[in-house]
Amino acid sequence: MMSIYSALRIQPGAAVVLGLGAALVMVMVSFLPSFSGDFHDFYMAGHLLVTGHSPYEWSRYYSPMWVAVGFAPLALLPERAAYAVYTLLSLGGLTVSVRRLTRGQSRVLVLLTLGLLWLVQILAGNIDWLLPTALAVPPLAGIWLALAKPQLGWLLVAVLLLRMPRRKAAVSVGAVAAGLGLSYLLGWNIPDLESMRLWNIAPWPWGLLVGVPLAIWSLVRRDRELALSVSLLISPYWQRPSLIAAWPGSMRARWLWLAWITLMALVLIENLSLIIGYSPE
Repeated sequence: MMSIYSALRIQPGAAVVLGLGAALVMVMVSFLPSFSGDFHDFYMAGHLLVTGHSPYEWSRYYSPMWVAVGFAPLALLPERAAYAVYTLLSLGGLTVSVRRLTRGQSRVLVLLTLGLLWLVQILAGNIDWLLPTALAVPPLAGIWLALAKPQLGWLLVAVLLLRMPRRKAAVSVGAVAAGLGLSYLLGWNIPDLESMRLWNIAPWPWGLLVGVPLAIWSLVRRDRELALSVSLLISPYWQRPSLIAAWPGSMRARWLWLAWITLMALVLIENLSLIIGYSPE
């Protein structure tokens, strides 16, 4: 019979991950809110839902209804603790996604990618991590995750539906339509482009010149990774953390992958202003 010691023994790699996770929890609980990024908006949407209000009473919440449902349990915690838990969950999701999507790839590039994705997520506190995760889960779950950011996930959802049996695809379309309809009934906020001018870096509308042909090609080929990457060219708005959507498609060629790593490194350098000179309140 396996001893208690053997049953509880942790592999060295897992021990390192758990140790880093515990350290991140302590840092985030101590230093919130400066590192929370957009998390506060999702937290407030979840809080409104828990207290019996529409999440769209929070004017900066722009996501579908099911995102607020996902944040509702976190809203039961104090915001500092909720952010720590959420960040660990998101880092775990990114880790699983990277592991599943990079099998057989260069270990150095995989570790660089994972490190960049972790840092982007810690700094931004956004839900962009759900986009690559949508590729690493079963298609039904992937649809809901991708549509958490509908302006970037809709093309991937179209490809996922095309790859499904017709009956399953029809049921999925009906369920998503019901979820989106409920979101609109509750007052879903759709931001106008002018209000997003300060942070929007989408190449709209010029990106359509290249993006539309590539989008059509991704549908014809039912290419999930290409569909997710192309969304950055055809979406009217997104901000820097959403560049992680380009990562799965960049792995097609080593030079593309290295270009993505370089670009994300530059984004992180630019965002270091979030922590330089910061001191806890």
